[in-house]
Amino acid sequence: MKSDSETVIGLHALEAALKYQPKDIQEIWIDVRRQDDRVQKIVSLIKKAGLQFHKVSREYLDEQFKGQRHQGVAARVLPGKVGT
Repeated sequence: MKSDSETVIGLHALEAALKYQPKDIQEIWIDVRRQDDRVQKIVSLIKKAGLQFHKVSREYLDEQFKGQRHQGVAARVLPGKVGT
């Protein structure tokens, strides 16, 4: 990940960022195999915010976010904007 950004990892964290800080989101990744209602809600919020996302493999997410429970979703946000 780039040092000029921070990450938001997991369903609840990404949902909150999309609801309250969508302008701070720079990039979003979603596991291509996740098609369940929880991810569809995230996709709807992404579209509502006018954002794009990358469909990636779970292996890609596992590699990028080693040891973190990403639940199939993650995003890169502006630094200092997570949870503020």
